[in-house]
Formats: sequence, C-alpha cells, structure tokens
Amino acid sequence: MQMKDTFLPKNKHDIESVEALSGLERSLVLPLLPKLLEWLQDFNWPIASGIVDLLSKYKNEIIPHIEEILSMHDMIWSYNILTYLIQDWDTEYVSVLSSSLRELAQTMDYDEGTDLLAIETLWSHRLIEKNVAAGLLAGKLSEIEEGLQSFTLEQKAVFSDLEDERLRLLHTNVEGIGSFVELNNEVLHQKHHYERLLRRYKEIEVLINSIADPA
Repeated sequence: MQMKDTFLPKNKHDIESVEALSGLERSLVLPLLPKLLEWLQDFNWPIASGIVDLLSKYKNEIIPHIEEILSMHDMIWSYNILTYLIQDWDTEYVSVLSSSLRELAQTMDYDEGTDLLAIETLWSHRLIEKNVAAGLLAGKLSEIEEGLQSFTLEQKAVFSDLEDERLRLLHTNVEGIGSFVELNNEVLHQKHHYERLLRRYKEIEVLINSIADPA
C-alpha cells in the first residue's frame, strides 16, 4: 500500500478518515480524488455525504474526473454526481462540464433519469437554449409514446387487476405473494415495463413544462 492510500477511508463506515482528510494539506488530498469519487457510487453508504462536502473544496480539480465518470455511462454513479455533488455548484464550474452533460442528455436512461437530470442542470444554468432542450425532450417523449401505444386496453385492464390483487395480498395474505408472482411472472414483467414507461413519460412532461414556463 502506498503512503497516500493510508489516508483513504477503509470502509463505508469510516467517517473518521473522511473528517481527517478535511484537515490535510491540499497536496496530500489531490492524488486521492479519483478514489474518493468512487465512494459516490452508492449514496446509501454512510460516508457518502461527507465525501461530497470534502470534494466540494476541490471543484476545479475533480472536474476532469467527473467528465470521465459521466462518459462511462454508469447511470447510478452519474445520478449521484449530478444530484448530490454538482447540484449547488456555481455556473462557472458547471459550464466546464457542459459538453459532458450534453452528451449525457442525448442518451436514454429509463431507470435513473440521468439524461433528464443533465438537461435540467444545463437549463438551470442557462447552458442550453430553450429550443434545444425542448427538442431533446420532445424526441424522448415521442419514443416513450411509441412504447406506451404498444400496450392494448386489454393488457392495461389486466395490469390494473393484478395490482388490485397484489395490494389485497399485501393486506390479507403476504405469504401468498410468492405464488402470485410465480403464477403471473410474465405478465408482471410486462406490467413493470408499462409502469416504467409511464413514469418516464410523466417525468419528461414535468421537465417540459418547467422549461416552457420557468418560475
């Protein structure tokens, strides 16, 4: 182990090491920045918020590392970076990331919504024109609409019945959930996909309205 590695957190509970890093000279912390950013891969880890506070003192220095992370398309890691690390940054710092954010904005992230976060971040700092942002969102909405239209009224009725049954079991017979899932496995997968698309559709609509009529 190199000497500099001794300063790194030993595990996700090692808050003491994070606090100690805050008191170190910048020259000792700089080589550790890439490793410290790795602790933002899961924001449920107890040290994650402390890492954010620490890294916020090194905005200029971590920007190249953030650009690399965003290019990796690790959506959960990217989500945490956008939501917890750079959310409150001034425009002068976010603007340096604008190219990476624009690339991310053009992807389709159905689960974490990092593409929408990228558009929202760019727009909040006025680093993207309204018509460009609106065009990106319109394209995403069109793709979701196409997916939603592939489901028939009959399928939607079945999904509704399954949800009613699931809730009934949760309140009256939790032990029966396993059999319920096994019996309806294929349709439940279809239901999950439909709900995922519907949630995504609503998220895009909210952002479209926010950009069209900014507060």
